[in-house]
Amino acid sequence: MQEEILTSIHNIPIKRNFVLNLPYNVSLKSRAKALRKAGNFSEVVYWTEVRNKSFWNIDFDRQRIIGNYIVDFYVKALGLVVEIDGEIHNFQEKYDEKREMYLKELGLKVFRISTTKMLFDTENVMKDLEQFIIAEYKSINNHPAQGHPSKGGEKRKKYEKTNHPTPSNSSFLLQTLRGKTSNKKTRYYGNSR
Repeated sequence: MQEEILTSIHNIPIKRNFVLNLPYNVSLKSRAKALRKAGNFSEVVYWTEVRNKSFWNIDFDRQRIIGNYIVDFYVKALGLVVEIDGEIHNFQEKYDEKREMYLKELGLKVFRISTTKMLFDTENVMKDLEQFIIAEYKSINNHPAQGHPSKGGEKRKKYEKTNHPTPSNSSFLLQTLRGKTSNKKTRYYGNSR
C-alpha cells in the first residue's frame, strides 16, 4: 500500500495517518460546543497559530469528542491529539494517564503542551510540534519533496526574518489583548524593548 503524503515540513514529506471509526459519545456534543466558545487563553493562543491550515497546511479541529473524552485539538489526517495542560492537570495525573492510554490504544498520538510554555514560549512550542510530527509521521518511502511549502510555513519564516509581531510573539499578543499597546505603530512594527 502506497503512503499518501499530507504535507511537507522543511521539505520532509509527512504521511497521512487517518484513524478510522473513532468512538463518539453524542451526549458530549453540547459540552464540546461550550468549550469551543469559552476557550481558555492558552488554547486561543494555540488556535491563532494553527487555524485555517496556517501551520504547514494541516487542518486542526478544536474540542473534538473521542469516546467519552473531549480533546483540546485533533488532526484527523494524522490521528494526532494536542493537549494543553493547565494547573488542573497537576492534580489529576491518574485520570490523564488513563485518558492518554485510551487514546493511544485507538492508534492516536498525543502531543502535550503546558499552558505556561504555550503562553510564554509559543515559538518553541510550534518548533517542538514540527519536530514531533516529523518524528512520528515522516514518510519512510523516498517521496520527492512537494513543490512548495505551505502558506503557514512560509508566513512563519517571513515573520522571523522581519521581526514583525506575530501570534508567536506571546508578550505582544498578551499586551494587545489586554489593551496595553501604546499606539497603532506598535501593533504593526513591534514593541520597543
